[in-house]
Amino acid sequence: MPWLSGKFAVATDKQAVQHKQTWEQLFIEWENKMRDKLNVIASIAGKDIVDALKNRFVIYQMVAVAVILFSIRGLTFIIEPPATQVIIFDPGDSSFTSRLEDSPQFNVQRVASLDELQQALSNLGFGLG
Repeated sequence: MPWLSGKFAVATDKQAVQHKQTWEQLFIEWENKMRDKLNVIASIAGKDIVDALKNRFVIYQMVAVAVILFSIRGLTFIIEPPATQVIIFDPGDSSFTSRLEDSPQFNVQRVASLDELQQALSNLGFGLG
């Protein structure tokens, strides 16, 4: 029996061992219950998957989705996106402009005045005014 020392109860070694065994037993019981529940879930899911694979319509849908995804992925390897045309009017010499010129994603065209900018935009088909 534990004897009281102030507000705390102190157990003997035998009681501590029994307490530990009960916690271990509770954990084992809980683990077994969870394993049983997971086995039920896995068996139901497995049955549903097998039933779905027996259905031809589901297989056609899975094949169609795979073809669409792989064709889109394949097109990105075949067709390289074109570089973006950028027209820059930069009276100073900013570092942003030089970084754009170094990038392979952009075709940079520098213009020296606003009139040249307007002319370059109209050449691209964006008439101003």
